[in-house]
Amino acid sequence: MSKLCNKLETKPDTTTGNKTGNKRSLDYSNAKIEKFSPTFGTARHIYVPFKVPHGSHLKGLCLRVSKLKGFKTIKRFVLRYWLEGKHKKITLGIFKPGFGIKEINDKLYQIVKEHTNEKGLWIKSPNITEYEKEHKITKSQFLNSQKKTAIETIELICKAGFPKITKTGNLTAKTISQCFRFLAGYNWRARHLKFQDDKEGNGVITFRKNMLYSRRNKRTRAVKNFDELFKKFPPGEHVLKKVKHFNPSGNISLYDDPVYGKMLMENFSTGAITRYISTRKEYGTKKNLLGSIKVLWGYAKDVGLLGDSPGRNPTLDITLKRPTVMKNKASVYNDKIFTLKQLEDIQNACLLLAEKFPFQAEMILMLMFTGRRQPELSKIRRTNIKLAERIIVIPATTHKIRHKDQFITITDPVAMVLDMLNKKKDRVGYEKFKFIPWLFPTVRFDSNEISNPGYLNGESTKLKSISNCWNELRKMKKIWGSPKMFRKTFSSLAKDTLGNTGKATKLTGHEQDSTLDKFYYRTHKEVIIEDADKVAKIFNFPKVVNN
Repeated sequence: MSKLCNKLETKPDTTTGNKTGNKRSLDYSNAKIEKFSPTFGTARHIYVPFKVPHGSHLKGLCLRVSKLKGFKTIKRFVLRYWLEGKHKKITLGIFKPGFGIKEINDKLYQIVKEHTNEKGLWIKSPNITEYEKEHKITKSQFLNSQKKTAIETIELICKAGFPKITKTGNLTAKTISQCFRFLAGYNWRARHLKFQDDKEGNGVITFRKNMLYSRRNKRTRAVKNFDELFKKFPPGEHVLKKVKHFNPSGNISLYDDPVYGKMLMENFSTGAITRYISTRKEYGTKKNLLGSIKVLWGYAKDVGLLGDSPGRNPTLDITLKRPTVMKNKASVYNDKIFTLKQLEDIQNACLLLAEKFPFQAEMILMLMFTGRRQPELSKIRRTNIKLAERIIVIPATTHKIRHKDQFITITDPVAMVLDMLNKKKDRVGYEKFKFIPWLFPTVRFDSNEISNPGYLNGESTKLKSISNCWNELRKMKKIWGSPKMFRKTFSSLAKDTLGNTGKATKLTGHEQDSTLDKFYYRTHKEVIIEDADKVAKIFNFPKVVNN
């Protein structure tokens, strides 16, 4: 066989006969194909071979002319060949402007090269190859299709609701809010979202209309989903300016970062993450940013965006050096506790401020008397109070440890707070608070939504801040400190009173190595209540009556 050649033949037309009739063969040129008009008779398709050199890669090429409605026709290039003793054919394309003899020559040359041997015999079917191209993808194509940039991955994790990596369900609303701030926040898009926990403790993201953003256009509607949100606020646009409360540090999220946002997730190595984190100044910011990337990388691994062998999460190999002197204002309270005299002053101040700051004053007292975290207390529902058992149940889905339900013993000081709350809700003007299921409701809620169960059980009716009452209390009693100090203070007093660290941590809900008794709360409830009563005697301060 002669050497494979892809040069076109320029043989003159020697065919005689009617130009509009049928020919046994057709010259291989665009002009001849264009002019060719066969008679069909009863047939719907006419096959006419081309005149091509013997041994050419064009061997077997013919033109199929099909009859359409009216006098229209359609012309296709068809290759006929023999494989394994059987006659086969494959359609190569429709003859039209832009696809003629030059294009079919190049295409057929490659097909013949890949499907014939040195003798010019067909060894595999181009039909099968064409089918595989259309319906199958190679391993490399599959892996490339799974590759996502940080921007694309952030969009996916948002749509998924920020799922947990090792457990079912979503992260808490607080964690989701923090992750979103570093991944796609510092932008107006964050001002259109609301984060809250459901009854199971899973974070839920809802969409809202931001009045400040829409102040110039009152007809602006709230976005309905993340597709609309990211379309309205695309990467790099609508970043919040460096103003107080909005973005005082002038940070930019990973989603809006022009370099790292476009980086593939598989390229987020330990070195790349370290370089990205180094763009932030404060230790706390770096720590939270690292945690957010850890969540994002874990999600990418969980949904298969990092291949079959993603390896170890690179964020686990990054160590942030904690500064010797922390600049965070909250850190000055880390090693401080209140004195007994200060606790007495705080109690008396709360009793005086209870009218001016309803529910905030009671929350401060409950923090002091129980040593519990404020987020845990804010999630207490009135149905969690079991007076017959002298406990307030803290469901596992609402506290930090989440292994099992915990409880607060209703000691005399705690009973005093509950009594203050009950009397307040029975007073004239406070009737609407009876419809709210939270033990500590907020005074800032829409009373027109009382008939809406979803609204009443949501974050909008829950007390979130006690700062107003606390700031007033500090001025009144000249007290230096933070509400976070109550937990450390209670723990220290409980340990000194009970003489046992393990017993003290049972009251505060801490989880230490010495207190990992899986069934303690189930079998030692009476002991815990007795210990709580001992510690409660510390708070037996003279009460100031508010006239």
